[in-house]
Amino acid sequence: MYKNLKQIVRIALFTVFMIVIVFYLYNVAKPKVNDVNNGKRVLVSGNAIMEVENCKDPSAEPVLKPYDSTSIAVREGELNDFDKPIIDSVLTNREGMFSLRLAPGKYCAIFKDKVAKGELSSEPVEMITPTGEFTVGSLDVSCYTDYLSKCDAILDVPNDGLSNVVMTYVAKCEKTCVNYE
Repeated sequence: MYKNLKQIVRIALFTVFMIVIVFYLYNVAKPKVNDVNNGKRVLVSGNAIMEVENCKDPSAEPVLKPYDSTSIAVREGELNDFDKPIIDSVLTNREGMFSLRLAPGKYCAIFKDKVAKGELSSEPVEMITPTGEFTVGSLDVSCYTDYLSKCDAILDVPNDGLSNVVMTYVAKCEKTCVNYE
């Protein structure tokens, strides 16, 4: 019986030790969010919509549909500044809906095509036009850099959260900032 009591005491001490370690890791060693709201994050939710132009009939109204299974990334500020890190990202569901938690503040939300700048060149390249014809086109680097720097949505997140955010991605027939020859 005395032997069992030693085992029980050891298990109890080990359990207390583990509780202290978990408490420490959760409350002391966890990373701190650098914001004015003491690390509080609030819910931000909305809907992503894709506006698709009709390339065969430019006079037709664009089709609106949920932008499903796409990535939305968030940077601090009101510009898509590539020097700032992506602080959060989310994938939309089948209905184009998304939700994430952010600290109150101003954020730049962007669709996946604006996450990385990459190498930009104005050299002419062969490409296919929206009507399926081969042509030569070149990128207007200044225009495209300006396009990339704009947020798809600016999120001004208050202390109580933000809902009903609508982000629209316009799928144009003509490529953004491309000059066809």
